[in-house]
Amino acid sequence: MLISMKMTSLLIFWTLVLLPVIDSSDVIMVNVTMFCSGRVEVYYGGDVGTVCDDDWDMSDAQVVCRELGCGDALSAPGNAAFGRGTGPIWLSNSTCTGSESSLMQCVNPRLQTDQCNHGEDAGVVCSDSSMKPNLTVNLVKSGELSLQCQWPGEMLSKDSYVLYKNKTRVDRGPKDTFYIKTETSNSGNYTCSVRKKGRSSNTSDSQQVTIIAPPTLCVNSFVSGRGADVTLQCSLSSSYQSPGSFILYRDPEAVLEQVVPGGDQSCTFNLTRTTTHGQQGEYSCRYCTQSPTGWVFTELSAPVNIPAHGKLAIIGIGAGGGVLLVAIIAVLIAYKRKTRDADRTLKRLQLQMDNLESRVALECKEGKKEPLFLNLFK
Repeated sequence: MLISMKMTSLLIFWTLVLLPVIDSSDVIMVNVTMFCSGRVEVYYGGDVGTVCDDDWDMSDAQVVCRELGCGDALSAPGNAAFGRGTGPIWLSNSTCTGSESSLMQCVNPRLQTDQCNHGEDAGVVCSDSSMKPNLTVNLVKSGELSLQCQWPGEMLSKDSYVLYKNKTRVDRGPKDTFYIKTETSNSGNYTCSVRKKGRSSNTSDSQQVTIIAPPTLCVNSFVSGRGADVTLQCSLSSSYQSPGSFILYRDPEAVLEQVVPGGDQSCTFNLTRTTTHGQQGEYSCRYCTQSPTGWVFTELSAPVNIPAHGKLAIIGIGAGGGVLLVAIIAVLIAYKRKTRDADRTLKRLQLQMDNLESRVALECKEGKKEPLFLNLFK
């Protein structure tokens, strides 16, 4: 029986292992074996049919692989190499040269299904069949984690990326990058795959992400009306053998980063009069490192507020899960007194400030959580 088919009404799909599948309730897929390889089947008029291997060669397979975004053809096996199909045999004696964009451009309209049987079903193996994506983890400036699923092959407009956590799908979308918050609940083993018309590729190698409790951010010196330098210390409760980075954030983007050798549990960020001028804001910090078992990130520390120069300085200091509040009431003398008593007063105030700085630094180092109130008077 001769079958005449219009190219606009004919869609090609395959039953392949994790291969693209046309999303239709009329499509019945069988013998799914591999991604981007398998028995070639054709959806036409609501029925699933196969392709006869008469005149089937690498040129035909190249067109099919191109049409489905699966790279180049590696082989064009016949004789039902991927199992016998069922239903009609729609196509035979394909005339592809290898340059066509669709198998329908090389269809022989004088097909007679009684000339072939399902023992002659044609198949393909495309280069993308053995590929898998590569998953990378990065800490972006906003403080979130980006997980990028990089696919080495071609992606068509309807293809998508899938992110898994502990082998459970957690997200899917058309873009290759997913974003997660640095919260302890997001710790897990992450992988990704590519989704093509209903079938998924092999999954990427896994990336272990561990998110732990936040570090402590302390102020070791003061902000004053004259614009004194400020030192912020970010400290961990435990150490890691791999080199890592302490990152300082301000409202709430990363502004400074320091790489420390393995074993270091703290680092200091020096904000000089020049760098702090006009840069008052809320500061916090975190730590990250790549250990032999995967990535380790801390949550963001409790914030420290650096006010504008010349204003009352009220600084919140976080220690682990608690908050250490340091209220520094500093009255600065804007002009120099000529009397001896005034000079003594200035020296006494300076000595008090030096002592208070030492006490705050000690509180910070010991990680005390109780509020400490420091007062300076005229």
